[in-house]
Amino acid sequence: MDEPPVQLIRETRTSLVASQKHPQRVDYKYEQASTASIFMFTETLSGWRQATARPECKKADWAEEVAALLEG
Repeated sequence: MDEPPVQLIRETRTSLVASQKHPQRVDYKYEQASTASIFMFTETLSGWRQATARPECKKADWAEEVAALLEG
């Protein structure tokens, strides 16, 4: 089981389209939107995996994911 947090970001400026002289230009400035959590369960020997994304990472979220794993 793995539970990495993920930072969600928004672009603050629009990209400039590509032309014959220049490739597409993207501004690296961003605004932090929020965070999310990805719950990943794997069984490497059999090749099985299950991933679920949730907007938060609380104890109840973890318990629900483990319960769903044990029921399924």
